[in-house]
Amino acid sequence: MPAAVSGDRQNGRPTQGTALVVEDHSDSRELTTFLLKTFGYNVLEAGNADKALQLAADNHLDLIITDLGLPEMDGLEFIQLVRELKQDEPELRIVMLTAYDRADVFKAGYGFLLPKPIDLDKFRAIIELPQSRSQSEFQGYGSVAYTAARHPGTPSLRCS
Repeated sequence: MPAAVSGDRQNGRPTQGTALVVEDHSDSRELTTFLLKTFGYNVLEAGNADKALQLAADNHLDLIITDLGLPEMDGLEFIQLVRELKQDEPELRIVMLTAYDRADVFKAGYGFLLPKPIDLDKFRAIIELPQSRSQSEFQGYGSVAYTAARHPGTPSLRCS
């Protein structure tokens, strides 16, 4: 399957790239896929980590949205395997979704952690964050902060 790049088109519009949604609950996976498509991504889907690893191996990815609680292996192990597999793609952005409040998941290889249920404003803010700011703008469990002081000329946006 050919990789999507920003010059590709989806329904006549340029795409943001290719995203992989890894979620074992089909309703959550479908909702996340729908949101990403509205933000301009081509989306691949997997209901488990094994299928997701195969898709990651076979495709260039710009973004991965993964659940923490996956069958076969948890999202943390999945992320470690993806980081090893995609070491030549350090710009790959990973967002962890979880309904659990676990301190041990903080900074385990993902760029952002969003609690479930997903707050649409926080989700959009993270998805639309410029690539160069993904790690430095992360402030903790799902909070992203732009400040005019740190980034002159950028509108203030605070999601907490």
